[in-house]
Amino acid sequence: MAIGARPDAYRLIFDGGPDFVVSPASRTIAVRTAASAAPATVRHRLVDQVIPMVMSHFGRIVLHGSALSLAGRAVAFVGPAGAGKSTLASSFALAGTPLLSDDAVFLDRARGRWMAVPAYPGVRLVSRQGGKRRLTPAHGVRFESRQRPLRRVYLLDASTRAGGRPRVERLAPRDAIMALLEYAFLLDTSDRHRMAGHFGRVAEAAKGIDVRKLVYPRKMSVLAQVREAVLADLTE
Repeated sequence: MAIGARPDAYRLIFDGGPDFVVSPASRTIAVRTAASAAPATVRHRLVDQVIPMVMSHFGRIVLHGSALSLAGRAVAFVGPAGAGKSTLASSFALAGTPLLSDDAVFLDRARGRWMAVPAYPGVRLVSRQGGKRRLTPAHGVRFESRQRPLRRVYLLDASTRAGGRPRVERLAPRDAIMALLEYAFLLDTSDRHRMAGHFGRVAEAAKGIDVRKLVYPRKMSVLAQVREAVLADLTE
């Protein structure tokens, strides 16, 4: 994706389309796409990428990740594209844990604690044919409809070359801030004033958010062990 900026608008250009024109002053988003564009692709770009960036522009903290609801608390997984966030969250969901969101985790501050906000009921997974398919309640996946206090954020460190059992590592405060900054949506990186405000909000949020690193081999066969490692860590 590329972003072009004008004084009154931003143009978000996705490889293969569509394009979106965001006008913050009028709070509008216009889409430019070919008539042959798949509606599902337009919807995915808008809901999972454009809207999170727009909301961050208005002062919200939105993490690039997936979240689920465990024992009334939210647990989020963040990391780069392809790290396996949706796969791990779906593994929990197919084992009976309700999902809160996929692709974007919206955070709210309420009564002195950070809350994870539920998104639309769906999660996208890579299919055997190589494309992505969306799991919904029709596939037996449960979705949480209420905000949940954020219990923990896990930074995924998964590799097909990694060995050993899954493990959780604590992060120093500075590393926690950098992890949240790296995986928080941001629309305009050229505006120093907005960048400073964004950094300040995320740094302040990091003081009240427990961020840890989750290290595991990127193999479907170990997903059950990864779930066990997360559940064991949450008992602390």
